[in-house]
Amino acid sequence: SLSLSLSLSRSRSLSLSLVPTFCWNPSKTRVQTLMKRKRAVHPTTKEVKSSSSQQPHSNALREGARTTKKSMKGAWSFLKHPSKKDVTPRRRRKAFDALPGEFEHLFIMDLEWTCDNIRSSFPLEIIEFSGVLMKQTPRKPGLKVVSEFSRYIKPKQNQALSNFCIELTGISQDQVDTGIRLDACFAQFEAWLALHGIAPTKDTKSSAQVAIVTWSDADCMSAIRRNCMSLGLDYPARFTDWINLKELFKQDFRRKPTRGLKNEVEGLGLVFEGRAHSGIVDARNTAKIANRMSEEGFRFWRHT
Repeated sequence: SLSLSLSLSRSRSLSLSLVPTFCWNPSKTRVQTLMKRKRAVHPTTKEVKSSSSQQPHSNALREGARTTKKSMKGAWSFLKHPSKKDVTPRRRRKAFDALPGEFEHLFIMDLEWTCDNIRSSFPLEIIEFSGVLMKQTPRKPGLKVVSEFSRYIKPKQNQALSNFCIELTGISQDQVDTGIRLDACFAQFEAWLALHGIAPTKDTKSSAQVAIVTWSDADCMSAIRRNCMSLGLDYPARFTDWINLKELFKQDFRRKPTRGLKNEVEGLGLVFEGRAHSGIVDARNTAKIANRMSEEGFRFWRHT
C-alpha cells in the first residue's frame, strides 16, 4: 500500500490514500478478452440454457418462424413437378398459318317441352325433337340444306298436355300419344346422322364432323340434361358441346338478339315461315339466320 499525507495547516489537513485493488497483468487481460469473444461466438451449453430461460419470447419467435415455414410449405403443396408435356416446346400459330378446320355439317336443333301458364309439380318433358342438317363448304359462303329430322316424344310422367301447351306449340295430344320415348329418339337420330356420312361420337367428345347449333343454351344445357336425369338415361356425348347462335349473332351483327326469334329473322330482311314455337319451324328459321351469317363471310369452326 501507498499512503500520502499532506499538512496544509494546523486546523486543516488533507489525506489522500491510494490503494490499488489489482495489479495490471497484460497477459491475463488478453486471455480474458479472448475468452469473452469465444463465448460470444460459441456459447457453452450452460450459457445457452440460462439465456433461453431468461428470454422465453425468443423461443416463441423461433417456434413461430418454424410454424410459418411449415404452413408456407403446405400452402404451395398443390404445385406439381412439370411434366414432359409442359417442358416440350410447342409451336405457336403464325399469322399466315391455315385456320383451324371448319365443321363439315351444322345441325340446327330446336326442342319443345311441356309447359303451362299455372304452376305445376310435374317436371318439364321434351315433346318434340327437330332440326335441320346443313352442309358448310370450306372457303365458300352460304350453307346448303341437306335434310330434316323431326320426332314427337311421348312424355312419361305427365302424358296429358295442357291447353296452354297445345295452343303455344301447336302440338296435339294425338301426336305425343303416338310418339316415341326419348332414348329411342336419340338412337334414331344417330342412325339418321350415319345415313348422311356422320360417324358416331367417341367416348364423351362431340364429333368434329357436325356441330349442334341452338338458338340458346336451354336445349342442351337444361332440357336434355334434366330429362336424362329424370329418366335415368346417360347424357349423350353428341350434345356435350354446342354452338349458341345467339352469342355468334351478337359478335357478327354487333347487337344483342333480344327481340325473339321471329323478330330477329324479320329484322334481317328475311321471311319467317310457319308457326312460331313449333320445333321444326323454329329450326328452319334459325337456319336462315345461320345461312345469312355464312353468306356474309362468317365461318363456323368452334363451339361456344
